[in-house]
Amino acid sequence: MDKTLQQEYFADTTAISNSQLCNFVSYDKWWNRLVTSDIYEAYASGTIKFERTDPIIVGKIVDEYFEKGWEYFFNPEKIAEKYPAVSRRTGKNENEITKTMEADYKRMIEWWTTFESLQSFIEKEDTKSQVILEQDLEIVDENGEIHTVKIKWLPDYINSKEKTIVDLKTTWNMSMIIEDLQFKGKPNIYARYIRQLAFYNKMAGGDYNGAIALVSTKGILWIEVPNIILLKAWEKVEEDILELIKFKKNPTEFNASIFDLDKLDEEEDLFI
Repeated sequence: MDKTLQQEYFADTTAISNSQLCNFVSYDKWWNRLVTSDIYEAYASGTIKFERTDPIIVGKIVDEYFEKGWEYFFNPEKIAEKYPAVSRRTGKNENEITKTMEADYKRMIEWWTTFESLQSFIEKEDTKSQVILEQDLEIVDENGEIHTVKIKWLPDYINSKEKTIVDLKTTWNMSMIIEDLQFKGKPNIYARYIRQLAFYNKMAGGDYNGAIALVSTKGILWIEVPNIILLKAWEKVEEDILELIKFKKNPTEFNASIFDLDKLDEEEDLFI
């Protein structure tokens, strides 16, 4: 079986990725549970098990379609062969999907092909897509100690000439994402997808603007996230990277900033 770009990306457990960081800081945040030895083993090693829900599987198929490009565009039967649609899943083939899931991924792909804002960005000469990038990052903690960490990132689309990074998101619930991206009518710097763009912006040099391209079964939406928001969000991301470093050294309770909306009323200066 050919290894997909996503599989290659997650196979390297030595570097910190945005996915690893977000899974770490969101783990049981609402319930404030102590971290168990199993969770420590997973995050300390970088080995994270992903839940296989129907929306996640559909998103995976659509991501794979984008990754394969023209190979799948001209040969859509390849998707059908790899992910056979059945009336009832037997469990004998983990790639089996329902007829509803098949219809959903086909609708998302159709919406993607008609997404003018995204397609025009993709077609620009300097736009690159789906490239695994790695680099070392130095972070200074509250005691002045410098930590050098290996960072990996996989931007969907990046244009160095226009200084823009675009993150493509497929979803069954566009309203939920839109709601998460704002707080009291202002950008929510704690939102997972804004944090992800902030992560990419920092790795790219810190002077990029971001955009989120949402594709659902019902429509498409282009959301621009200016650089000043990404810089504010990075301050929180950096705090969480330090928490992850501490956690790997000493797996006790930790403090993570993601989803901590109670702080937002006290930090109005974080919003533009």
